[in-house]
Amino acid sequence: MIRKTELERVLHINGVTSDAPDEEIIKLLVSARYTKDEAKGALAVLRNNSEEVIEPNAEGLHKVFRTNKALNAGEISSLLGIEVDIKETIEPETRSRNLSRKQITSIVALSLMFGFGGIISYMFMSDMGMFHPGPQVTMNS
Repeated sequence: MIRKTELERVLHINGVTSDAPDEEIIKLLVSARYTKDEAKGALAVLRNNSEEVIEPNAEGLHKVFRTNKALNAGEISSLLGIEVDIKETIEPETRSRNLSRKQITSIVALSLMFGFGGIISYMFMSDMGMFHPGPQVTMNS
């Protein structure tokens, strides 16, 4: 929103009074990188004609930078200066994170294989279970 104090400060810095002709103020504001519409709105604020101040981009800019709301066609058109025709809003697809039966089966099978493989290799290295040598039987004759 354009404030009167800010405008008066800009004019004062550039050596122009607020009573200067409209064309001079608009020219100064355009050279200060205001658009023509903003300069006309600023002039209306400066002259206390608040009912003439129209900022069509303010709502759209607020939506773009401060919310997650979608812009409608009119706001896009006023912000970008292009004509947009939107018939319906398309929701982004949400990717499903569910596992299929085949994936679950393969995960369970691999887990069981690694589990049993680990147990069998531990038993082999520790000479336990089926890898235990057992009692040595000797025959004396």
